[in-house]
Amino acid sequence: MFPTLLLVAGAMTFLGAALHRASGMGFALLVAPVFVVLFGPAEGVILVNYCGALSATMVLVAVRRDVDWAMAKRYLPWMVLGVGAGAVITALMDESWLSLVAGGVLLASILASIVLPRRPAAPPPSFAALAGAGSGFMNVTSGAGGPPIVLHGLGSGVHPRVVMATLQPIVILNCTLSIGFKLPILWDPAAALAALPFLLAAPLLCGGGQLVGRRLSRLLDGRRLRIALLALSMIGAMLVIYSALVVLLAG
Repeated sequence: MFPTLLLVAGAMTFLGAALHRASGMGFALLVAPVFVVLFGPAEGVILVNYCGALSATMVLVAVRRDVDWAMAKRYLPWMVLGVGAGAVITALMDESWLSLVAGGVLLASILASIVLPRRPAAPPPSFAALAGAGSGFMNVTSGAGGPPIVLHGLGSGVHPRVVMATLQPIVILNCTLSIGFKLPILWDPAAALAALPFLLAAPLLCGGGQLVGRRLSRLLDGRRLRIALLALSMIGAMLVIYSALVVLLAG
């Protein structure tokens, strides 16, 4: 059964990378619900973090000139705190409760992406700390840490192109920190060995997906594609929540 799951995960990684590039939608919002269902909320999010870092690295190569490094540094110390808090919760929570948290965070992220205005009200300077901590917490618990940074960046008057470019190194670091905090807690040598083929293939899958996504972006209506993907991701997040509730209520 496990090889079948890895094949499905590989297909989702390729598709997620392609749609990430074509739509501009976050990689984690596309694949995290599926990975959580396939592998559970702890291991699934680690795989999302790994693939999300790969995909963001490839996007960063294309948008590196638009990155505002000073903006990215503002979030870093708070992001570390958020990741640490989320890792502790991940370690202490029962898997069903953790699935509920992951599904809830994913659903909140998707809703934020839907209702996020192009120019939200300017936040106070102190909200950079809240955005960084929220991003770290959301990333380590669900794999989706982008919305708080996007919301704060746009609200601060930063050009959307710069916000999306700056988000890429933040995602890379956020995912790396999340894996670093959680892996010692969740390390299972047998599971790691079984997942090794997927881990080795993931860079090629992400790279191939990015190439396909670049072509798709020229052929498809980005706005309609994004709406359709957000709807599918919302359904996935609600399924994660529903599955967790069924287990909790049955217990």
